[in-house]
Amino acid sequence: MTLPARHMPVELTKDLLVDLGGWSVLKEARGLQEAGCVKATEWDGKLLMGEVRVGETRFYPRLNLRSTVFAESQCNCQAGRTGQVCAHAIALCLQEMTPKPEPQPEIVENDGFEPEPILKSLVLSEEKGIPIRFRILLPPNIERTASADRIMVKVEVELADGSTCSPEKLDRGRAYQMSLAHLAVASLVETWCEGKLFGLLQLNREQLSRMLKAVRGEPVVYWVNQPDAPIAWQGDMLPGVHAYLENEKPSEPQSKELSLPPPEKSKPRTVAEETQHSNTVFIDGSPNFLAIELPTRSAVDYEELLALVKEHGFKLEPSNRRWWLRDKHKTLNFLAEYYEALKEKHRARFSRNFRKQFRHLKRVDVKTSITEIGDEYEVTLKLGKNRDTAAIQTELNRGRLYWESGHKLFVIPRKTVDAFSRLQKNLDNRHARAFTARARLRLKPWQLADAESLIDEVVHHFETPATWQERSQALKNLSALKEAPVGESLSQTLRLYQKIGTAWLYHLFQYQLAGILADEMGLGKTLQALALVEALLKNHTGRVLIVCPAGLVTNWLREASKFTPTLRTQMHHGSDRFTSADEWEGLQVIITSYTTLTRDIDWICKQEFLAVIADEAQHIKNRDTQNARSLRALRARGRFLLTGTPIENSIQDLQSLFDFLLPGYLATVPKGINNEERTWYHQRMRRQAAPYILRRTKKQVAPELPEKIEQVVFC
Repeated sequence: MTLPARHMPVELTKDLLVDLGGWSVLKEARGLQEAGCVKATEWDGKLLMGEVRVGETRFYPRLNLRSTVFAESQCNCQAGRTGQVCAHAIALCLQEMTPKPEPQPEIVENDGFEPEPILKSLVLSEEKGIPIRFRILLPPNIERTASADRIMVKVEVELADGSTCSPEKLDRGRAYQMSLAHLAVASLVETWCEGKLFGLLQLNREQLSRMLKAVRGEPVVYWVNQPDAPIAWQGDMLPGVHAYLENEKPSEPQSKELSLPPPEKSKPRTVAEETQHSNTVFIDGSPNFLAIELPTRSAVDYEELLALVKEHGFKLEPSNRRWWLRDKHKTLNFLAEYYEALKEKHRARFSRNFRKQFRHLKRVDVKTSITEIGDEYEVTLKLGKNRDTAAIQTELNRGRLYWESGHKLFVIPRKTVDAFSRLQKNLDNRHARAFTARARLRLKPWQLADAESLIDEVVHHFETPATWQERSQALKNLSALKEAPVGESLSQTLRLYQKIGTAWLYHLFQYQLAGILADEMGLGKTLQALALVEALLKNHTGRVLIVCPAGLVTNWLREASKFTPTLRTQMHHGSDRFTSADEWEGLQVIITSYTTLTRDIDWICKQEFLAVIADEAQHIKNRDTQNARSLRALRARGRFLLTGTPIENSIQDLQSLFDFLLPGYLATVPKGINNEERTWYHQRMRRQAAPYILRRTKKQVAPELPEKIEQVVFC
């Protein structure tokens, strides 16, 4: 059976927005959207982010719809800070729902044609465009610059008459034409230069390889000191070039090396040579100071870099136009936080002195190890090596993002420390948990899906044992489910989405888990539950107990007789109900009501059931009622709930449901905490519950069904 992935894009609809925020919030959001307050949106089908501007105030809502039952909302407004779905978030949804106008071709004035806007920085036209191609000029010392991934490449534009110019000097009011190979070169340059075409680039080996691959075989590659003689291709290779572009296979060290290029052994360059004006930032320094020379004002990242050095206390020295930071603690904390961004995003150039001073600098990431102990798993999370744990803890407590071990200097970004701290709090279900550089936690089977999603956000290349993957994979991706062993007759009756629901329930049973089938009304939750019962009794011995409201007992019996006629089914309800379990002999399915269960719980709770299925689970939303107490007292290998509304009033409804399904799984809200802490616990509970709730709407799985289905009920 081929099953669709669970993580299908969420369809934004008016009904969904009402469910998320309510009518009043939707009305306010519509006013914001119609007033043009939504300035930017980014939507990947599950996560929606953007900017809403009201007057001079800017709001940045973030709406995570990974689980539409428990949407996670954040915003810098008052409502958003408490986790509520605010009008700003709903306004982003409305903006995404608004049909986008078809993009119009850019018109070049006075030319009478509409060129196709393929590139951001140039207008293209196959009919009236000026023919151009690119020349790529390489440095003669490529063997040294390639090993450091600092290859200075010059790109020129060659016109039809043979003249050349820098890409920056092209007339943006004209249209151009070029071959696909040279279009690929232009596209690469735009990608690396924030959507613009520059003539002087600093590339790494992988980037230069991609550029050369685009023009493979064409005589357009030169040495910069021999601009009139193209380098002759030998097959797919350029002699003296490709030999230096091969990347060595990286090793997997305990901590990530900051890949600083080694200092050159050639004749030292002068200060003027090192700091010549460039469109990239230049950095010199040691563990005791940093000196940063910003790029030219025309650089796209100039303003961002200027704000960065000012924010962190750098002082401008007018004599050399460098921004200086003279403090060891501030210097190393700054490098811990921003080195990767300066190197990768801003393509910073580093002096020989800097590379020499920091040749032993390493960045530390969170590492994990997992030990399987019976049905449980012991997870160890740590920073650095075990022998350094105490020193790391001490330095971090002092506000230092660096420490020394041997002859090496280790740094860790603040965002990594904060993410590691959040991870520890979430896995331990304690907002007040103190941060430690090393943490060890014991996880039960039902905690794995939640733990894996949390650790994946912090730890790169997180690997889990095979048994862990078997338990959690299908909860992350329904396409990994195996079809439940339902009889052929019933299988032909089930729709595809009902087969998926049955397979999901059966998977939970196989791995001693539990869950809530929360499909929208009319999608056949009863039928899916009966299919699960047939699959269970076909492959296991035992008895299944179905609990429902008194008014639905006969309906369940009738549905069971229709869809699972081979199962020996009887109802336990009314004045002539059974008086002991001995009378159940030979029966496979017992259907009873919440009221009857409460009356006979003294002897029913002593029975061992293969599975218990409780319909209309809102009847146990109050954990202190007799219904909830009686259901929790039952002994069963599998536990399942059916409901279209997992939460009717508050998050406490969810707590009561999971007290039956997976006792002790959800975080417990302590007494005497403030509103911020309470919000944290509520969001934590929603995230924990999400893997064990399956909810589909008619529009998602059965759009052909009508809004309402009428069904004859016998009285």
